Amino acid sequence: MTVSLGYIGAYIVLVGVGSFIESPVGRGFGPFQLNALIRTGSLVAALVALVLTHGFAIPAGPSALAGLGIGLITGVGSLFYCFALDFLSIAMVVTFSNLYIVIHNAARNRRPR
Repeated sequence: MTVSLGYIGAYIVLVGVGSFIESPVGRGFGPFQLNALIRTGSLVAALVALVLTHGFAIPAGPSALAGLGIGLITGVGSLFYCFALDFLSIAMVVTFSNLYIVIHNAARNRRPR
């Protein structure tokens, strides 16, 4: 459990630092450019994690298609996030964008078991 909490702590720190620096650094880019850079960085990190965890095995089948669909939905959400950075403070955008956890848990609790 300690290792898992360490991973969560690292996630919080890394996402917090990334969120903090993306506003001043991203001012030189348009929303589409910023979204492309964020997604490219995420893809590189995901590929490294995939290779370290499973070797060079590429997921296949319906699970891979579902993952691509989820990635597309998340990417579109990220685009709206980048648009919001043009009009609101970074603190407000990050705070509201993290409300996805509430939506996730509400949807999860409504599912029949």
